[in-house]
Amino acid sequence: MDASNASSASSAASAPARRILLSAAGLAAGIAVGLALAGPTETLLGVMFVLPVVGVAAGLALGGAQLASEVREHVHAALWTTGTAVGLALGLTGGTVLVEAVGLEGGRLPADLAALLLVGSLAGAGVGLAKWVALRAGAAPPVPAGRWVAGEALALATGALLGGMLCYLALGTIRSVPAIVLIAVAGGMAEGLIFDRNWRAAAASTD
Repeated sequence: MDASNASSASSAASAPARRILLSAAGLAAGIAVGLALAGPTETLLGVMFVLPVVGVAAGLALGGAQLASEVREHVHAALWTTGTAVGLALGLTGGTVLVEAVGLEGGRLPADLAALLLVGSLAGAGVGLAKWVALRAGAAPPVPAGRWVAGEALALATGALLGGMLCYLALGTIRSVPAIVLIAVAGGMAEGLIFDRNWRAAAASTD
């Protein structure tokens, strides 16, 4: 194997881990920025705009981080980032409204974990649909929409649940800023895993 082939093989082998780490770092960083903007947003625009701003910040960071991989060459970059932002903002906001509507905001462990599952599912579904649209508009081969939507919903729901359980064990709460960021890291890692799996499935369909 010559040097160029060895380099290509090494890059391909490390790509899944890179996508997972980029996803986790992007989502966590975006959530942190969104939380930092929550106070000014509430002051300037009102409390009803806080969750959409947090979701947009998180989605922009997540989508932008994932474009740092070879994904940029195969998707519509603007749709990928803005779509991820819109999808995550809508899912996060809609999920939180639904949590409040069904009475899961009580602050006790079972209700909190159920709320994380619900919000994660809707946020993931929004992100998955956005990714599918961006892929359809770009050069990447299509993967069925249902696979993106269901996979991302399952990933963010599972990651949020596991992150929430870890936060309860380590911090005793899911409602502090460190806890929320930790949940975002777990959710981002799970999302990155599904993102990588679906991306490789799309690439394999061209082989």
